Amino acid sequence: QRGDPAFIIARHTGPQQGIMGWGDISIGSGPPLVVIRGALTAQRYVDDVLRPVLLPFL
Repeated sequence: QRGDPAFIIARHTGPQQGIMGWGDISIGSGPPLVVIRGALTAQRYVDDVLRPVLLPFL
């Protein structure tokens, strides 16, 4: 049965593309929406989101 095509199911196991969304609900104004293209690493998150965008609102 192992090599029988009737029992073989093809499936994609490569990298998955997707979208991650974050939001906030606030009175007044909040931080702007940030669009990040490509892979988001911890360092990119700190450099591109936390420091320039979120820190001023804390």
